[in-house]
Amino acid sequence: MFEVELAIKRLKNNRATGPDEIPNELLKYAGPSFCGAFSKIINQCFETNSYIDAIGESILTPLQKPGKPPGPVKNLRPLKLLNGVRKILSVLTLNRIQDQVNNYTGPWQCGYKAGHGCADIVWSQQ
Repeated sequence: MFEVELAIKRLKNNRATGPDEIPNELLKYAGPSFCGAFSKIINQCFETNSYIDAIGESILTPLQKPGKPPGPVKNLRPLKLLNGVRKILSVLTLNRIQDQVNNYTGPWQCGYKAGHGCADIVWSQQ
């Protein structure tokens, strides 16, 4: 349950909702009873290797690329609005596998690593 509480705290406020239309703020202030129930559901999914279809739903919308003229499709990029529970599940999963991922990636891999960013590899090459 503590693991879920930490993941929920990482959600950002004032973000668009996914298909479930549940804002991150509601999840953040749901309280311990929600965290306990959510923990049980997610742990059961991990133990039984099952998946809840609604978690994977998203809204795909085109977003105009900055500095590009409107019109051509090549000037658009896709934006997926995810459910808040999907974001929580993603953080939980990443936290659980982070050590194994770090064992398989070398020092040249900077994206998706805690305390690193893609800019780190750019600066190291100069």
